[in-house]
Amino acid sequence: MDKGWTRKPLDNISVISMPRPHIVDYRDIHPDGYVLIWKPEHPNAKKNGYIYEHRYKMAEHLQRPLKENEHVHHINGNKQDNRIENLLLVDSQHEHNIAHDPDLANPNHSREYKRKWRLDNKERLRERERQWKRQYRALRNFFGLPRV
Repeated sequence: MDKGWTRKPLDNISVISMPRPHIVDYRDIHPDGYVLIWKPEHPNAKKNGYIYEHRYKMAEHLQRPLKENEHVHHINGNKQDNRIENLLLVDSQHEHNIAHDPDLANPNHSREYKRKWRLDNKERLRERERQWKRQYRALRNFFGLPRV
């Protein structure tokens, strides 16, 4: 294990990674679309040395590491636009959800949503029942069966 190679545990799997002193800003794209950067010395970095760029930029802007419960929201929705003016720090997952859907801030939102869903669902069920009746009538007529 010489020549600058280090062994780092990652989810109970031993991963060998090479230090990157020659790379100033190593960037990668996560499958979710977020930009990852290689900053193993940062307090918010994961075990593999990567940190989400938007979390890194917000931490640098605040000049402190982010807390576990703090979330960083992309205002314009573009996960790769990590300009500080496009980032919003929120204190909880609930506030982050409100940033995506402001209706969630309404205390009656869930009650109204459930009511609307029930009404929409009732109409869908009625339409489905009408389709079944039409199909049943068509089959009954095709086979010459009497009405029940």
